[in-house]
Amino acid sequence: MAEANALEELQSELTCPVCLELFRDPVILECGHHFCKLCIIQCWGAIEVSNCPKCRKSCERKLRPNSLLCNVVESVRKARTSDEREPGSSMCSMHEEKLKLYCEDDQLPICLVCGMSRDHKNHNVIPINEAFENYKVRLATQKALFLLVGECPQHSPAFLHLTPERWLTHHEFQ
Repeated sequence: MAEANALEELQSELTCPVCLELFRDPVILECGHHFCKLCIIQCWGAIEVSNCPKCRKSCERKLRPNSLLCNVVESVRKARTSDEREPGSSMCSMHEEKLKLYCEDDQLPICLVCGMSRDHKNHNVIPINEAFENYKVRLATQKALFLLVGECPQHSPAFLHLTPERWLTHHEFQ
């Protein structure tokens, strides 16, 4: 759920203010605002004075391509299409490979290509099945501890708010 919200937020940042779509062939103006190349050309048309449609500052008609933004938009497009696939199809949005590994440092499932990339080079990467088993064991342990804490009168909800010092004082007088 948090990933979906983050993707939506990123998509809104990567949306052209003119066409309200993800940038296509993004360019940057002198004022720092980004637009689709075609959108800004159509906005300006044959008018001699060129203003930014967003901040209205006067700009020269020097459209600088933004390849970094173009790459980010492409990654979001891939992520969006992978989200639209059937649930449970675990594919890497960057490499279109199956997610077979788990990066314990980033706490993310990753594909074999990502596992060999410099982004995860020095990370602890394990097979995804092993990570699943580890989490099942941890979850079972936490559940058992939770049940034990619930049975222990010293850990009842009435005592959970006590600081360690107050708890020791309370415990000594029982």
